[in-house]
Amino acid sequence: MRPVVYEYTVAVIMLCDITRVQQISKGLTMSVGSSGRIVIEIEPELKQELHSALKKDGTNLKSWFLENVDHFLSAKRESIQSSEMEVDHEV
Repeated sequence: MRPVVYEYTVAVIMLCDITRVQQISKGLTMSVGSSGRIVIEIEPELKQELHSALKKDGTNLKSWFLENVDHFLSAKRESIQSSEMEVDHEV
């Protein structure tokens, strides 16, 4: 079963504090440590809405996140492999 990927992702990205998102995209914040924790800041109302929607879907934030990470990274791996194959054929 393919996870529901984009419905909630789009909502999270669109409703996050824009200034924070801009800082993150410029590399001004979001240190990457060696622990297994990922911390993001979103509006409390958005967080509650997300948790409620996930609960209605019978899942939780961690499971949903991990499913989407797997889907995202698999697509990236396929894209890289496809690009490498194109380069090999051009040579």
